[in-house]
Amino acid sequence: MNAATTSPRRVFLLGCPRSRTTVSQNLISAACNLATMKSTNWYLGHPATVILNGPIGWTRQVARPRAMDRVREHVRATVGADLPDDFRLEQALDLLATGTGTGAVGWLEKTPINVLAIPEIEAEVPGASFIHLLRDPAGVVTSLLRRARDNPDMFGADFQSVQSNDEALWRACTEATLAQHGKPRHIVVPSETFVDDPETQAQRVAAFLDVPYLPPANPARIRAAAALPPSQRQWKKDAVGPVRRIDHHDDIPLQPLEPATTALWETAQKTLEISA
Repeated sequence: MNAATTSPRRVFLLGCPRSRTTVSQNLISAACNLATMKSTNWYLGHPATVILNGPIGWTRQVARPRAMDRVREHVRATVGADLPDDFRLEQALDLLATGTGTGAVGWLEKTPINVLAIPEIEAEVPGASFIHLLRDPAGVVTSLLRRARDNPDMFGADFQSVQSNDEALWRACTEATLAQHGKPRHIVVPSETFVDDPETQAQRVAAFLDVPYLPPANPARIRAAAALPPSQRQWKKDAVGPVRRIDHHDDIPLQPLEPATTALWETAQKTLEISA
């Protein structure tokens, strides 16, 4: 870490939902010694929740108090500190990073849909860095359809069970990522590349953040990985253990992708030099 840096690293991991952000969160936070927690949903609200869940999407007025309760409870349970009523996100997560007793160099917040709130985050969180996960549209859409099918009571399941809605979500998130391409505090990690060679990508992220990379056998990394609580959400049960491809033996019927989706994916591949 740069000696001139006095505050913890403030890192946001984001991308379209179902881009392997949870498994990436687990590995990157451990390899880079970043404190983390389940999605805070801090910036959730219209219009992001509408494109994710349809007309039933939450407003910021509804979503923010829930997010504050989630963060407050985690900080209290983890470091034994009570946050003031009007706390800011970076205040809470800075405390989480410095109060864990692990020597964390910062924190990593993972709410995928935050990719649609980057300008707001940059205005509110000084020094924020952003890791973008980008997955191919067919993989994202298939995963969204499968999750909606297998979890019909999930908030937004009806909306996400329609392929055209899922494609529109992928396009919005991908356009947001491409808009940040080349900016100094942003890095894009292709999801397939992360699965194929996770440690190389973790080292790349550590270099981007200017923090030490901890290899798998490092005791601090082992402790950090063991401390990560598994998600209670049914659709995240596979996002534990080593990074790997998950084979689903069921068949999700996928219609041909819309021309706008195919064209945007081709643009993303060319812009980011992603192999077909």
